[in-house]
Amino acid sequence: MCIRYDNKAMYLLGHQFIYYLKHNKEVDLIDHINGNKKDNRATNLREASKQLNALNTNKTKGVYLDKRSNRFESGIFLNDKKIYLGKFDTYEEANLAYLNKKNELLTKMKK
Repeated sequence: MCIRYDNKAMYLLGHQFIYYLKHNKEVDLIDHINGNKKDNRATNLREASKQLNALNTNKTKGVYLDKRSNRFESGIFLNDKKIYLGKFDTYEEANLAYLNKKNELLTKMKK
Protein backbone atom coordinates (compact mmCIF):
# COMPACT_ATOMS: atom_id res chain seq x y z
CA MET A 1 0.00 0.00 0.00
CA CYS A 2 1.32 3.46 -0.85
CA ILE A 3 0.45 6.55 1.17
CA ARG A 4 1.35 10.00 -0.13
CA TYR A 5 1.74 12.85 2.31
CA ASP A 6 3.52 16.14 1.73
CA ASN A 7 4.90 14.87 -1.63
CA LYS A 8 6.48 11.88 0.16
CA ALA A 9 5.52 8.29 -0.49
CA MET A 10 5.39 5.62 2.22
CA TYR A 11 4.99 1.98 1.25
CA LEU A 12 3.36 -0.05 4.01
CA LEU A 13 2.19 -3.62 4.53
CA GLY A 14 -1.28 -4.21 5.98
CA HIS A 15 -0.19 -4.42 9.62
CA GLN A 16 2.08 -1.38 9.19
CA PHE A 17 -0.82 0.62 7.74
CA ILE A 18 -3.16 -0.29 10.59
CA TYR A 19 -0.48 0.56 13.18
CA TYR A 20 0.17 3.87 11.42
CA LEU A 21 -3.55 4.74 11.41
CA LYS A 22 -3.87 4.09 15.14
CA HIS A 23 -0.59 5.62 16.37
CA ASN A 24 0.15 8.10 13.55
CA LYS A 25 3.79 7.06 13.38
CA GLU A 26 5.94 4.74 11.33
CA VAL A 27 8.11 2.30 13.28
CA ASP A 28 10.92 -0.07 12.33
CA LEU A 29 9.36 -3.27 13.64
CA ILE A 30 5.81 -4.28 14.53
CA ASP A 31 5.01 -7.43 16.48
CA HIS A 32 1.77 -9.40 16.38
CA ILE A 33 1.11 -9.97 20.08
CA ASN A 34 -0.67 -13.29 19.63
CA GLY A 35 1.89 -14.50 17.07
CA ASN A 36 -0.69 -14.78 14.26
CA LYS A 37 0.64 -12.75 11.31
CA LYS A 38 -2.81 -12.68 9.72
CA ASP A 39 -4.41 -11.04 12.78
CA ASN A 40 -3.90 -7.35 11.99
CA ARG A 41 -6.30 -5.88 14.52
CA ALA A 42 -4.86 -2.70 16.02
CA THR A 43 -5.14 -4.22 19.51
CA ASN A 44 -2.89 -7.11 18.38
CA LEU A 45 -0.06 -4.89 17.10
CA ARG A 46 2.77 -3.30 19.07
CA GLU A 47 6.11 -1.69 18.39
CA ALA A 48 8.83 -4.20 19.16
CA SER A 49 12.55 -4.80 19.25
CA LYS A 50 14.06 -7.64 17.23
CA GLN A 51 14.59 -9.51 20.52
CA LEU A 52 10.93 -9.28 21.56
CA ASN A 53 9.74 -10.19 18.09
CA ALA A 54 12.03 -13.24 17.98
CA LEU A 55 10.88 -14.45 21.40
CA ASN A 56 7.23 -14.04 20.48
CA THR A 57 7.01 -17.16 18.32
CA ASN A 58 5.52 -20.60 18.69
CA LYS A 59 8.46 -22.27 17.01
CA THR A 60 10.66 -24.32 19.30
CA LYS A 61 14.25 -23.20 19.37
CA GLY A 62 17.03 -23.61 21.86
CA VAL A 63 16.97 -27.40 22.26
CA TYR A 64 19.81 -29.47 20.84
CA LEU A 65 21.00 -33.03 21.20
CA ASP A 66 24.53 -33.16 22.62
CA LYS A 67 25.93 -36.22 20.85
CA ARG A 68 28.80 -36.67 23.31
CA SER A 69 26.54 -37.04 26.34
CA ASN A 70 23.46 -38.17 24.40
CA ARG A 71 21.41 -35.65 26.39
CA PHE A 72 19.37 -32.64 25.31
CA GLU A 73 20.87 -29.22 25.97
CA SER A 74 18.67 -26.18 26.37
CA GLY A 75 19.60 -22.52 26.11
CA ILE A 76 18.20 -19.16 25.05
CA PHE A 77 19.82 -16.03 23.67
CA LEU A 78 19.24 -12.60 25.16
CA ASN A 79 21.10 -9.54 23.90
CA ASP A 80 23.49 -11.75 21.91
CA LYS A 81 24.45 -13.76 25.01
CA LYS A 82 23.45 -17.37 25.56
CA ILE A 83 21.74 -18.26 28.81
CA TYR A 84 22.51 -21.91 29.50
CA LEU A 85 19.52 -23.79 30.92
CA GLY A 86 21.05 -27.21 31.40
CA LYS A 87 21.14 -30.74 30.01
CA PHE A 88 18.13 -33.02 30.17
CA ASP A 89 17.39 -36.69 29.58
CA THR A 90 14.43 -36.02 27.28
CA TYR A 91 13.61 -33.51 24.57
CA GLU A 92 10.38 -32.65 26.39
CA GLU A 93 12.21 -31.65 29.60
CA ALA A 94 14.68 -29.48 27.67
CA ASN A 95 11.89 -27.88 25.69
CA LEU A 96 9.89 -27.17 28.86
CA ALA A 97 12.93 -25.45 30.41
CA TYR A 98 13.31 -23.34 27.24
CA LEU A 99 9.61 -22.39 27.12
CA ASN A 100 9.54 -21.47 30.83
CA LYS A 101 12.58 -19.20 30.44
CA LYS A 102 11.15 -17.72 27.24
CA ASN A 103 7.87 -16.88 29.00
CA GLU A 104 9.78 -15.37 31.94
CA LEU A 105 11.80 -13.14 29.60
CA LEU A 106 8.71 -12.14 27.59
CA THR A 107 6.90 -11.15 30.79
CA LYS A 108 9.82 -8.95 31.84
CA MET A 109 10.10 -7.35 28.38
CA LYS A 110 6.41 -6.53 28.15
CA LYS A 111 6.50 -4.48 31.35
